[in-house]
Amino acid sequence: MRILLGKIALSIIPALLAGWAVSHQVLLMAWSRTHATLLPIVLVLVLSALLIAALRRILIITFCYAIAFLSYYTYRLARPLPPGLNYEWVLTVRALMLELVMILALTAAILEAFRSNTSWARRSYFAAVGLYFTGMGIRTYLWSHEMRSLLLIVTGIAALIASLVGRDDEPQQTVLPTSSPSPAEAVVVRKTRRLKEWTETPPSEEPTKMKIL
Repeated sequence: MRILLGKIALSIIPALLAGWAVSHQVLLMAWSRTHATLLPIVLVLVLSALLIAALRRILIITFCYAIAFLSYYTYRLARPLPPGLNYEWVLTVRALMLELVMILALTAAILEAFRSNTSWARRSYFAAVGLYFTGMGIRTYLWSHEMRSLLLIVTGIAALIASLVGRDDEPQQTVLPTSSPSPAEAVVVRKTRRLKEWTETPPSEEPTKMKIL
């Protein structure tokens, strides 16, 4: 029961943190601009936390929820597309992709919370990150032609490749415990062993063969 409650808490607390961060993203971005010198320290702390298994699991779950909430935020906000992509069918495809990203990110977060480091969690996580980063990078590049958008596109494509070529979980082999012999089998084994000892001639009692010179 405690394990189940711990897993439920592990799936709820990161969701609350991610929801707070997404809802206050404007404030956080303004803080990052005014405290640019602290960003390397924050990055080092995050990378250091990834080296610890428990913290790494919490960060991955939080990031998955953040991707899901950002996709929902983008879906509801309905930001305009660049002139080259401002078509009705493109808007429909973008809405479907954002819904898919939400489903994949939530799936990855829940799977990671209840059973960490599974192949389905990794594939869902990388697929959600890949779709979101690639779409956001393309949109940003067509609007402003920034180099940062190219980095997002490359990161998204790499994440999509990782989701496709990821290694599956190896099936766990269950080792059956060896059963102890029954009393009847033990008696048969003892009798067979005694009969073998009685019929065999000890080496010291073997007759010596005369050598004919």
